[in-house]
Amino acid sequence: MPRLIREYYSFSFMLLIFIVLPNLLVEANDIRIAKRHMVPPYDLQSKTISLIDFLNRGTYDRAVKYFNLEELRSPFSSAEQKLQSFWQDVIISHGSFVSLGSAKVYEYKGYRGVLQRCHFMSGTMDLKVFFNDTGNIVMIEWAKNNK
Repeated sequence: MPRLIREYYSFSFMLLIFIVLPNLLVEANDIRIAKRHMVPPYDLQSKTISLIDFLNRGTYDRAVKYFNLEELRSPFSSAEQKLQSFWQDVIISHGSFVSLGSAKVYEYKGYRGVLQRCHFMSGTMDLKVFFNDTGNIVMIEWAKNNK
């Protein structure tokens, strides 16, 4: 009987070492990677506010630094030109930028986003800014339900 118990414990120990422990290490590594890439919501809101500030000042070269540049590449225009056009279109239709309103962070189709209310001379627009898991902007657009 002692031999049978010893073999049982030996087998259990081998099972623990070769099957259970590697799976635990992989899961722990996945959690560590996920935590490293999770950007706190206040950082996303702060980046959104800085982006709007750079656009309003016309410093498009500084605004571009927040983007995943793959998303802004185009054979027809530079990233700065795209951002300038994006901002100038709303200035033409709603007047100059006045102030920021409320903001909220949310998730949409695997991205984290910030919905930032912007007040202009002739109306209010909601800017949607989408971020990847490293905190780079992958897309910006004006919300469809603007007032």
